[in-house]
Amino acid sequence: MDNSLSPTMYASLPEQLHPDNQALRRENQRLQAENNALRQENQRLQQIIHALEQMVRRYA
Repeated sequence: MDNSLSPTMYASLPEQLHPDNQALRRENQRLQAENNALRQENQRLQQIIHALEQMVRRYA
C-alpha cells in the first residue's frame, strides 16, 4: 500500500507537522510572480516579432 501523502492531504496537515509549508508557499508565490513576469515579457516580444514580420512583408 502506498503510504505517501497526496498534495491535498499534505496541505491539510497542521502547520506544525510541516513547518516548511510556509517557506514552500513563499517560494511558490515567488515562482508564480516570476512566471507572470516572463509571460508578460514573452507577450511583449511576440508583439515585436509580429510587428517586424509585418514590416518585412510590407517591404519585401
